[in-house]
Amino acid sequence: MDNVFEEIETDEKAPEALKKSLLSEVDLIRTAMEVVTLFLPSVFGVLGSAFTANIPPPANQQETQ
Repeated sequence: MDNVFEEIETDEKAPEALKKSLLSEVDLIRTAMEVVTLFLPSVFGVLGSAFTANIPPPANQQETQ
């Protein structure tokens, strides 16, 4: 049985412009993911503290405790 991947593989090389473009895109994605990773936990922390903050009841309500 013949190896089907031998039919797909070629000895041709990609142009340098294509390599640079691909590496540039990968670098952009990596940088964007680093920014998201740096700021996303702080956003959740701020939202979490905003929803769990001790907010006093309005002045017209009496405390029953």
